[in-house]
Amino acid sequence: MSDVQDDQSYVEQLIEDYCGDRIAGFPCACRIEIHRQFGDVMWHEGIEALTPARVDTIIAYATAHPAEAA
Repeated sequence: MSDVQDDQSYVEQLIEDYCGDRIAGFPCACRIEIHRQFGDVMWHEGIEALTPARVDTIIAYATAHPAEAA
């Protein structure tokens, strides 16, 4: 597996661990935006920055701005 695939798998696992079923019913565009933001925060600020409040903010942003998330 390439490093990019490993990184994507790691972010997907983090989303599963941090969000669980909360985002399962979200539109695809919202889930993509959540994935993107998780990756950005994790790689630029570190995993420590993914606090419960930050996760809630990421989810709220992705659902409140569907045009930007698309």
